[in-house]
Amino acid sequence: MIVILRKADSPGRFDLTPLDPVDAAALVRDEVYRSKTAGHLGRDADLFRQIAALLGRVRVFLLDRAMDFALLDDTVAAVLAQIDKEV
Repeated sequence: MIVILRKADSPGRFDLTPLDPVDAAALVRDEVYRSKTAGHLGRDADLFRQIAALLGRVRVFLLDRAMDFALLDDTVAAVLAQIDKEV
């Protein structure tokens, strides 16, 4: 399971949303360290194949979370509950 973190628009809440493979591929590519270098080196196809292989094995979720330490326990509990469902 991959969880992509994003700051929530509204304070005091969090959402854990499963992503379809197309959206997941774009977000995972954005998270790859120096992914733009792959393009400069002509390795975009290799990077795409690696991401596709990864997404064939794991699900990707988007976690919109408030930047509030008071909600940290609830946020972690929600992620762990999703992990339990995945296993």
